[in-house]
Amino acid sequence: MELVSDALTSGSGECHYMLKAVEKPDMEELSEAEIEAIDNAYNENVNKNINQLSSDSHDLAWNEAWDRSHNSPMDSLMIAKAGGASDDFIAYLKECEALDSFIKG
Repeated sequence: MELVSDALTSGSGECHYMLKAVEKPDMEELSEAEIEAIDNAYNENVNKNINQLSSDSHDLAWNEAWDRSHNSPMDSLMIAKAGGASDDFIAYLKECEALDSFIKG
């Protein structure tokens, strides 16, 4: 099984943080809806500059993790809040995390 790291390569120079596919995609593996979604995302973002892309892709959860430490993982509750989760769902996530913490000891 091919790993994701084998399928991607990083850019060079000023674009060292960008990833590029090593090979062309197998379009037979994608549904029409998936292809349409990829095309729509591409068309929506192709003309945006790096500041616009960063603003669109870095929300409250990312900023909180970055401010804590540049290698810090994002908090699942912050991700849910940034995604517009309801208070009931946030409470459910808190219960799940408490249960996981108890089980792991």
